[in-house]
Amino acid sequence: MDERVLPSFGERLRSSLILVLLPLALLQWLPLEGFTLTVQLPGFYLAQSVGLRTAGTLLVAGMAAAGMDWLIRSHPSGKRNTLPHLLLPFLTTLAIGSILPSIPQGELWWVAFLFGALLLALVFLAEFQALDPSTPFFPLTAGGLTLLGGILFLLVASSLRFVAMRLTLLLPMLGMLSFLLALRLFHLYLPQRWEIYWSAGIALLILELAAPLHYWPVGVVSFGLMLAGPFYALFLVAIAVMEGNLRRWNVIEAALLVLGSWGMALWLSR
Repeated sequence: MDERVLPSFGERLRSSLILVLLPLALLQWLPLEGFTLTVQLPGFYLAQSVGLRTAGTLLVAGMAAAGMDWLIRSHPSGKRNTLPHLLLPFLTTLAIGSILPSIPQGELWWVAFLFGALLLALVFLAEFQALDPSTPFFPLTAGGLTLLGGILFLLVASSLRFVAMRLTLLLPMLGMLSFLLALRLFHLYLPQRWEIYWSAGIALLILELAAPLHYWPVGVVSFGLMLAGPFYALFLVAIAVMEGNLRRWNVIEAALLVLGSWGMALWLSR
């Protein structure tokens, strides 16, 4: 990172984190009451309550994306196509805002809040570093962003399980998360194009796995692990295929990743 941009970047990073984290903390004081969205079809009726906290979380997630765009403007490369770098901050803020209201006020809430703040700061820093693929640290940055994406998927999937969301709502949300997250990570390794079809394929496979798991009596974290492991494994195999260097070890690594995540999930659900 150029030393000339360090003061500007540091100030922008602090300001962006404050503008995102402070509203997230204050959202806990908003009333739970909101309005109800209903869908009436022949033989099908769906009603879902949407509160002020949900609307506020979406607004704060948009602020996080705007903050990331502001950070990018301080980079010496002068990059103007900021859209690929806005997805992870947006999704991370949505995850933090979705999880915090489900945690009782107290020490555990503050631990979760500080962990979310650290996760968001790491996402901001990693996305800023990923602006220049020619730097020697880019492979480390790409690996770190991929790992953060896996953690984010685990957190969101676990939080959706925690709130006991109906399958008709769970699947669209998981599908959108899987698609957007895979789309960003693919673009990180292959910046020349957007891998829409590969991302949609991974999202479809995750949904096919999530549907039966929804009715399986496993815990919150176990549910997240059983989906995060396959998501990460599918992404690694897909990258190897697209880069034309798929080897036996890539398949073994993916299989071990799935077996490890499922083994840990089953152990936690004993």
